[in-house]
Amino acid sequence: SFLFNMGVVLLCTVPLIHFCVTALSGYTSDSDIYLMLGLQVQHLVFFSVFYRSNFFIWVILLVSLVLLPFLLWRPRDKPTDPSDFKRQLHTRSMTSSSTPSSSSWMFPFGAGYNLIPSSL
Repeated sequence: SFLFNMGVVLLCTVPLIHFCVTALSGYTSDSDIYLMLGLQVQHLVFFSVFYRSNFFIWVILLVSLVLLPFLLWRPRDKPTDPSDFKRQLHTRSMTSSSTPSSSSWMFPFGAGYNLIPSSL
């Protein structure tokens, strides 16, 4: 999963930088990244069609507008119930011994402690 996540980050980095360079072209006009993305890449044969029609900008805006209602309707992050958290801490403190184990000084909740509720 680490390799997949790194691939997604690397895949999204260049379009994000291109979007920032295009959106803030007044500030980036004398920079090296503007020379690469703003001038040289847009004149390549394959990419010139996409740059003339602002394809990349429209795709970013379209994806964000399509996902906005879904993310507003069904957000992924849910707050943890404080009473559930206190109960888990109390249960943990009751089962632990009076002397700290070798890993307890490094991980205050232990290596197997899960802060995410199992109902997700």
